[in-house]
Amino acid sequence: MKTLTRFATAIAAILALAAFYFYWAFLPPSAVEPLSETFTLRGVTVINPGVNRTPNATVIVKAGAFQDGTGDEGIPPGAPPELAQFAGMFVLPGLVNMHEHLPPDNPLKLTPYFLLLDMAHGVTAIRDAGDVDGTANSAAREGIESGEFPGPRMYTSGPFVGAGEPRWPNTMSLTSSLQADLAVEQLKAGGNSFVKFYEGLTPTMIRALEAACKKYGMGMLGHVPDNLTYEEARVPDTQHFLGVPMPEKAEGDSMLHRIAAWREVDDERLDAVVAATLQYGIANTPTLVSSAQLLSYRDYAAALENPAARLMPAFFPNVIWSPTEGMPIYRGLDQAYLDDVAASLDKKKKLLRMLHEKGATLHVGSDTLQPFVAPGLAVHQEMRLWEEAGIPAEAIWTYATAAAYKNIGDPTIGRIGAGLQADAIVFREDPTVSLAALDTIEAVILRGKLYTRAALDAKIAEFQNHYSAFPVGPLSKILARRALDKATN
Repeated sequence: MKTLTRFATAIAAILALAAFYFYWAFLPPSAVEPLSETFTLRGVTVINPGVNRTPNATVIVKAGAFQDGTGDEGIPPGAPPELAQFAGMFVLPGLVNMHEHLPPDNPLKLTPYFLLLDMAHGVTAIRDAGDVDGTANSAAREGIESGEFPGPRMYTSGPFVGAGEPRWPNTMSLTSSLQADLAVEQLKAGGNSFVKFYEGLTPTMIRALEAACKKYGMGMLGHVPDNLTYEEARVPDTQHFLGVPMPEKAEGDSMLHRIAAWREVDDERLDAVVAATLQYGIANTPTLVSSAQLLSYRDYAAALENPAARLMPAFFPNVIWSPTEGMPIYRGLDQAYLDDVAASLDKKKKLLRMLHEKGATLHVGSDTLQPFVAPGLAVHQEMRLWEEAGIPAEAIWTYATAAAYKNIGDPTIGRIGAGLQADAIVFREDPTVSLAALDTIEAVILRGKLYTRAALDAKIAEFQNHYSAFPVGPLSKILARRALDKATN
């Protein structure tokens, strides 16, 4: 009996040690440390895109805000220490990703890494476009507020609001337009600032949600439901250019079908969409990058070496996005389908340019978590797709900063000036002349703290090693496959 007791005690001790080891092994790396949070940058060019440009300026940051003296040539008495290594560089407001999905909270603890990638690419604010399982936003918000890790300012939508059979677990399903007011009131009470309109809604429901959002001071964005046209839905901030093709032209109701169903979209249809946009004051967040990155499936072996695949933990390209064992929707995409995606992307660029030329409201967003759409990087890729569409670099910057912050509705952010909250990017070269300069970030200022390029890159490398090393590397693939099987079932 004593032998059995000793044996059981030994087994329990081994299991406890193993549990502690795996708990410790899965803990993500520590947070990136700022170089300074009280500093002066002298001899820089301050650019508020579309507003003003001040050469040979002085930027002073203290207590999380830009101080008096921003734009002066000298350093006022009592100013904090100067960071001379940034003299001669360009300082712009931080970017906003107006369509981001954060990862669910699970043992892999992806949240701090996703937010780090956003920061490293100068994204200092994100508009959440739906929390797919109800854990993502709270994990990010609690981690940032507790100081566990830094991250962009968050403006959340929370649950999707749709009707009929939910497509995501975290969905509020309406059965009547009379429920719209209560749904929006609950979303506001939950700390959200936007409402994500989703699939299944009728035009009457959309109008009721729009009225409720105005009543409670909530922002709006959403999908055009798969059975409606752009004009019928009139979603105040339409995502992905949904509803432009006629619903009957899609071969199915999935996002992949709808992304590619642009074969019969002609100039007359584009003109009609532009006219409806102007008539009803519709904003658009095109997320061209989510379509462009689907073309990675043309040569998946080569795609595994592209920048997005290298940034993401290996279980994303090797499991979740895999064309053979990944999400069923991404399996077996043939060349004919991908040719349709490429052709539709060209038409979306044309529509984007037309809307820009007519002065429509446009937002830069990436639809993170789609295949090869990596946090932060995808915002740069989206901006470059807009440049390919023929939109000037500084105009793109205006959309990605001033226009986005106007939509968010916080007057204390989005510009560089005395008394405003200090979120900015420091570049070696001027990115309003050419978006090639997006690759010249030297520092990111978030909530008044300055993080250098070297520190951000070193922390990214640390996270990449964490997600590839034993036991996290092999176990993450197993966990991803189990999660995939559960989601598929």
